[in-house]
Amino acid sequence: METPSSLFVALLTLCMITNALSLECYECTNVPGFSGASACDSNEVTKRTCNKLFDRCMTVTYNFTILSTSRIVELKNCSNSFACDAGSDFNLCKILEDTSPVSDCSLKCCEGDLCNSALVIAASFYAIFSAVALAIFAN
Repeated sequence: METPSSLFVALLTLCMITNALSLECYECTNVPGFSGASACDSNEVTKRTCNKLFDRCMTVTYNFTILSTSRIVELKNCSNSFACDAGSDFNLCKILEDTSPVSDCSLKCCEGDLCNSALVIAASFYAIFSAVALAIFAN
């Protein structure tokens, strides 16, 4: 009977170590009225513990234009090496510029806890675009 309890303790320890090694990034957006994350210019920017699939923190800025109205958007969140690689099909700026009214996209990725400085998004990119579109049309 010692083996099952020893196995349980080993698995529990492994889970705790994995959580302890999880990356932490700032998470915010400057999209007006977006309720999924804190504002990047606030004093209380959210800190997010990243899922194990994410090994980088990111800061994305881009120009979002609808009907000749432009807005500079900033997002900070967890990311991974595929989304950060400029040559990858999964590069966030490449995806945004190819599929939406986005230009001048800049993606900066870094490694290490809270390296994407305190000024980050845990929603789908389509939700972000919807929020930006609503904010632009609401004005």
